[in-house]
Amino acid sequence: MLPHEDFIFFGDSANAPYGEKSRELVFKLADQVVQQLIAKDVKSIVIACNTATSALNQY
Repeated sequence: MLPHEDFIFFGDSANAPYGEKSRELVFKLADQVVQQLIAKDVKSIVIACNTATSALNQY
């Protein structure tokens, strides 16, 4: 559907599972990834992790 777009996938298997971590730590981990993607000038970011989405929505 988007033949002229490039995609970046980031799977944080080094820190999984997020569900066992504090909200503050999940926010910090997710925010670090988001900031790296923003630095790459991405057009859109999809967070496909309920725990991270919940943590980011708290701030």
